[in-house]
Amino acid sequence: MDTQVILLVDDDPINNMIIQRMFARQSDRIRMQIFEQGQDGLSYLKSGRNPALILLDINMNDINAWEFLEQMQADKIDIPVMILTSSIGQKDMKRAKGYNQVIDYLIKPLDDQQVKKILDNLP
Repeated sequence: MDTQVILLVDDDPINNMIIQRMFARQSDRIRMQIFEQGQDGLSYLKSGRNPALILLDINMNDINAWEFLEQMQADKIDIPVMILTSSIGQKDMKRAKGYNQVIDYLIKPLDDQQVKKILDNLP
C-alpha cells in the first residue's frame, strides 16, 4: 500500500505535534501535511493536491471550519473531512452534518482508538 496523506488544519501546534506522533505510532504509511492557518490549507488543496482525508478544526485564527468547507464546495473540492474540535455543542455537530464532505465529528483530544478508527476508514 502506498503512503497516504492526511491534511491536518488546526491552529494549535502542540495538538498538531501530538496528533502527528499518534498517527506515526500506528502506521508508517501515513504522512501528515499540517497547516496552522485555514487559508494555507485551502491553498494546498487548490494547488491540486488530493489528500486521502482532511482533519479540520472548527475555530482557527484566520477562518473557521464553516468558511473552509464553503470554499471547498465553491471550488468543487470533494475530499472527506473529519471535524476535529473541542466543541461538544450540539449546534456545531448539527451544522457539520449539513456538509456532504463531513464524514465524522471528533472531539479533542484524540485517543489511540479514534486514530485506529480513522486509519481503518481511509480509502
